[in-house]
Amino acid sequence: MRIIKYGLSAFIALLILLSVYLYLTFEKTQPTLQGKIEVPGLQSPVRIIRDIYGIPHIYAENTHDLFFSQGYVTAQDRLWQMDLSRRAARGSLSEIFGKDTVEMDYFFRVMGIREIAEKIYNRLDNESKSELEAYSDGVNYYMKEKKPLESLILRYDIEPWSPVDSITILLLSALDLTINTDEEMFAMKALKKFGEKMASELLPNYSESKNTIIIPEGIKGSNLDFDALDGYKIAREKLRLFQNMGESNNWVVDGAKSTTGKPILANDLHLRSQIPSVWYEVHLKAPGINVIGAIFPGSPYVAIGHNERVAWGFTDAMADRADLFIERINPANPHQYWYINHWEDMETKSVEIRIRDKSSYRTVKREIDYTRHGPVINSSKVGTDEVLSMRWTARGIEDKTLKGLSILNRARSVREAKEEVKYGGVYTLNMVYADVDGNIGYQLIGGIPIREKGTSSLLFPVPGWSGEHEWNGFIPGVRLPGTINPPNHFIATANNKIVGDDYPYLISNTWAPPYRYERITSLLREKEKLSVEDFKRMQADVYSIPARRFVGVITKISTDNPEVKWVLDRLSAWNFEVRGDSLPTLLYETIRTNLIRNTFKDELKELYPDFLSTLGYNCNLIDRIIDDPNSHWWDNIDTPKRESRDEIITKSIEDALGEIKGKLGEERETWTWGAFHKYQFIHPLGRVRFLDRIFNFGPIPAQGDRDTINYSYFSYQNPYDTIVLPSYRFICDLSDINHALGMNSTGQSGDPFSNRYADMVENWSRVKYHQLLFDDGDIKRNKWKELDLNPM
Repeated sequence: MRIIKYGLSAFIALLILLSVYLYLTFEKTQPTLQGKIEVPGLQSPVRIIRDIYGIPHIYAENTHDLFFSQGYVTAQDRLWQMDLSRRAARGSLSEIFGKDTVEMDYFFRVMGIREIAEKIYNRLDNESKSELEAYSDGVNYYMKEKKPLESLILRYDIEPWSPVDSITILLLSALDLTINTDEEMFAMKALKKFGEKMASELLPNYSESKNTIIIPEGIKGSNLDFDALDGYKIAREKLRLFQNMGESNNWVVDGAKSTTGKPILANDLHLRSQIPSVWYEVHLKAPGINVIGAIFPGSPYVAIGHNERVAWGFTDAMADRADLFIERINPANPHQYWYINHWEDMETKSVEIRIRDKSSYRTVKREIDYTRHGPVINSSKVGTDEVLSMRWTARGIEDKTLKGLSILNRARSVREAKEEVKYGGVYTLNMVYADVDGNIGYQLIGGIPIREKGTSSLLFPVPGWSGEHEWNGFIPGVRLPGTINPPNHFIATANNKIVGDDYPYLISNTWAPPYRYERITSLLREKEKLSVEDFKRMQADVYSIPARRFVGVITKISTDNPEVKWVLDRLSAWNFEVRGDSLPTLLYETIRTNLIRNTFKDELKELYPDFLSTLGYNCNLIDRIIDDPNSHWWDNIDTPKRESRDEIITKSIEDALGEIKGKLGEERETWTWGAFHKYQFIHPLGRVRFLDRIFNFGPIPAQGDRDTINYSYFSYQNPYDTIVLPSYRFICDLSDINHALGMNSTGQSGDPFSNRYADMVENWSRVKYHQLLFDDGDIKRNKWKELDLNPM
């Protein structure tokens, strides 16, 4: 009995000690959100009011204290996310994750983001540097107080933040949206496998004239293995980077077309699904600046939002910001490559990657080769006579994105906002904007190379040895498309083709399908005047233009199969709204997925996965051939007979029914699109068993697809979970600028134990907005927490 008594006491004591340890550990992660703190380095008191949505409103008496405090509060909510982005950009993930991320680190070292960021910082003006430094000081002061949960789990200390780090995360985002390199590699693989004619059929053609796909001379006989570095693929898998789906919508109407007599602007940005969100909402107020909206955590300026007089939003312009060059290697010297008439020496740089190995570290050394065009990005093989180098605009343009955002945050009119064009660089964006005086505008911003081959459709890598495909500077800002107060009273972009074939420069060969743009402009024309409520409905719209065309074709086929007839009857009565609770939507999406596989996999074989991931956001080939019953693609080359289009459609319907029954059972009452198509918010640590229960959120039923305004993209490689979604929605009526609307996809906090971690998901999924409180009185009435930072 005494042994049991002592054992029980020891167990209770152990539980108490464990509870104390867990409590103290938990306390280390919890930020101070209310009360008063004395802070060294502040010049004047700062007030931080967090509203009922968790959004901090920062009131400062000067910009130094403003950006210091912003760094502080952003670190309170998103420090580990900031550190992860910084580590990815500079290639130091292996210091915390170990050997599994070495190749990813090597890829980002090859891209040289850290070195490019340092050059950008050195060229900044003193005002921009001082604001970045103040922001960094605020981040670092918070790090002296607390640690994020993830760093405790991974057992490492986060290094001090620097101004250059804020630039690296923007460069990482810009590289993430550099979408055409996958296409060029796929194009070469297709050329090698199929030859010129069939390869050309696989590639997108956005030209208003035909036969414009040009294959550069000299590359057809290339024996190069067209695969990027392994680290690129790992980054796609583990961090969901390079999904090639950076699509978004924005539109604006002027006062003549709005019910309020002033412009109304809308923007929703389609980026990867993750938790915490890509975006962080904040309100900054000090003399000379009063701005609210969404930022990239780690960057001090509002990227999407409004100030007292101007509102703005962005979509990706889909500009071609990178080219791949095939380089011929000297058989006698693997560090030399041929250029025009001579061998040139590569520049070789040695890098060391520090790898965590249990409780210690080890280092591996790797080499990076550079040609005049850029780093070599494919895995070199012994005896190879060709390599692939990549030229990226970040290495050649004087980027001032942060300065441009600083000016935009303080702009007083659309003409001042247009000054952003002077500072654009590695991002190429469609900016729409409006001001309280009633003006609206559009401007393409960013650095787009001028190719010496002009506007040829260079969808392929180009020969690096010829000297014919060099860049000759960048398109001058005055020649970039733009307009102010157009006569039709509205502007819209949805990653669509933005110029005609007569435009003198090549912007891109890779535009999004036109369907979202067509739907947006149709709805804008539908009414003489539009309201904020109309804009809300538009952002929630799930009508699919290609579904109408697709269903119109397949419902005309003849069949004796009663189940296929049942499917066709359901589709015939469908209104083409891709709703989560819809049975016809589920039938359409699964039939389309199976039809793509049954049509193309037999010909493409080992290239089929590349086809799905690379061209998934282009005018899919299925949309181009669905009306053509004679297309050779319908035939299954693996069978002795020649299949017709209607036979392949019928098989695809049967396969879709089998897929649905396999997942949902025979009871058709449970068959809905939302039962297949889910939103899943995955944290980087949420891929680890048990940690997934702490850090991940979902799944929950999703709506829409890749062709709807309310966008939710799933990969045809791994259907049907959403991987890209409207990460942030924004609507601003310039007649009532104090009550703009926002909608983040998850929550403000990166702490899974915070009630602000995923509190916005439910409303976001239902397209329900919160106010971006801007008026001081409204903010006080809707206060959640208040923290005062006082000088020491």
